[in-house]
Amino acid sequence: MTLDQVILLEKHKDLLKDNAQVIFAEGVTNSSKSFIMGIKFIMNILATPKNHTQFVLAGKSLPILEKMFIQNEDSFYNIFRPICSYKASGEGGARIVVKSPKGDKTIYLTGYDNKKRRSDILGLTIYGFNVEEINIADNDFISELFIRVFRNSGFLLATCNGGDPDIPVYRDYMNKGRPLPKYEKQVPKETWEELNRSEPNPKYRYYFFTFEDNPTMTHEQKQALYDNTPKGSYQWMTKILGIRGIREGVIYADYMTREKNIIRYASIFAKDTKYPIMLITIGVDVGGTDHTVFTLNAFTYEYKEHIVLDYMKINNANHDKIWEEFSKWFMPYYEKMSMLMKGAFIDSAAKIMRLTLDSRMKLHLGLRCYNAKKYLIKDRVDWGITQLDQAKLLFTEKSEDIYIAFSKAVYSKKSKTDIRDFSDHVYKDMVDSTEYGQAPYTVYMMRNTKKIDGVGKR
Repeated sequence: MTLDQVILLEKHKDLLKDNAQVIFAEGVTNSSKSFIMGIKFIMNILATPKNHTQFVLAGKSLPILEKMFIQNEDSFYNIFRPICSYKASGEGGARIVVKSPKGDKTIYLTGYDNKKRRSDILGLTIYGFNVEEINIADNDFISELFIRVFRNSGFLLATCNGGDPDIPVYRDYMNKGRPLPKYEKQVPKETWEELNRSEPNPKYRYYFFTFEDNPTMTHEQKQALYDNTPKGSYQWMTKILGIRGIREGVIYADYMTREKNIIRYASIFAKDTKYPIMLITIGVDVGGTDHTVFTLNAFTYEYKEHIVLDYMKINNANHDKIWEEFSKWFMPYYEKMSMLMKGAFIDSAAKIMRLTLDSRMKLHLGLRCYNAKKYLIKDRVDWGITQLDQAKLLFTEKSEDIYIAFSKAVYSKKSKTDIRDFSDHVYKDMVDSTEYGQAPYTVYMMRNTKKIDGVGKR
C-alpha cells in the first residue's frame, strides 16, 4: 500500500489530529486500531524536535512485531518505506531508522518477552511509544513505561482488544481516558462502567473501534468472524464485541459481580445497617519469600455473611517488620472494635510465624493466633463459589483487591492437591488469607447457604 491508497474515515482523521499525550484505542479485532495508530506514530515522530531522536515500538515479541509491521504491506513502515529502513540485528538490536527533515529518528523494537532488551531500551531517553496489546504486558513494564512517558514529556499510543477488566493498566492508567464527545455513544455501556471507575484526566484520550471503523473489511469477512466465534465465550466478548471480560477457565468470576459482592464500608456501621456484626477475625497467609497478607473478616449475626472489611500485605519481610506494619494497620480497628475480635487464624504450616504472632498478640492485644482448620482446597473452592453466588461473601471498597484476587483464580491441572492457579502469586495469598479468616466458622456459614451442584469441577 502506498500513501495515496490510504482510506481515512472521520474517526481516523480525528485521531491523527488529537494532541492528547496518551491515546488508547480499544475494541474489536481487525478494526484498524493498529493501522491508524501506526500512521499516528510516524507522523508524531516526524513532527518532533530535532533533538528527539529515540522512540519505541513494543509488542508481545519481536517476531510478532516484525510480522505486523515489517512484513505487512499495509503497515506504517511500508507505507512510509521511502524514508524507513529496518535493521534486524547488530549493535542496538532491531530498529527502524526514519529519515526526516530534522535528522534521523530511531524506533527501537522490543517484545515484552525480552526483559533485558526492554530494560536496556527503557534506560534511554525515549520520546514516544507505540504499544501493541498493552493489556498483556507485564506490570513492571507498564510502570516503567508511564514513568518514562511523563518524565520525558513524550507521548504514548496503545491498543488492545478487550481484556481482563481488573488489570492494573486499566485501573491505574487507561480508564482515565474519555472519548471525544462525538464518539461517546459508540462506547459500549459495559466499557463506560469501566471507564467511570477512574477520574478522567485530560492528558488521556480513549477511542473505541468496531468493525465499521475498518473501511477495507468486507461483509463476508465480518460474517465469518461472527459465525466462527462461539457466542458468549471469552473470545466473543473481547474479539467480536470488544468489551472486557474475565479469562476462560475462571473459578469464581462467573458467580460474582461488584454490584452484588462489594458494599460500602460506611454502610456496615450505619445506624440502620443491614449487616450487624457479631464477631471479627484476622486471617493470615504467610509468604516465605513473598507477600504476607492479613485480612480483617467480619461475620454478621447467625453467620449470614462474611465481609472482608480491609486487608494489608507486606512483601518479603522479617517477623519484626511484619509485626510493626501489622500493628500500624490493625490498631485503629482494635481500638474501635476490640470487643468483637476473636483472634487470628493462620496456615498451620507456618508454625514459627504462628508462635511469634501468638506471643505478641497475647502480650499487646489480649488476642491469640490459632492454626486455621485445614480443609481440602476443592471444598474451599466449592464453598467460595456458593458464598459469592449467594452474596454471603462480601467485600468493601477497602478490600476490593481481595475481590479482584478471587476473580483471577482459574482451574489448573498442575497439582493433584490444588486445583487453583493465579496469574500473580499475591492473588493466591489474598484468597488463602480470607479463607483462613473464615475457617473456624465456615461450617456455620454453609448451614445458611444452598448448595450449587457441579461447582469445583475441572
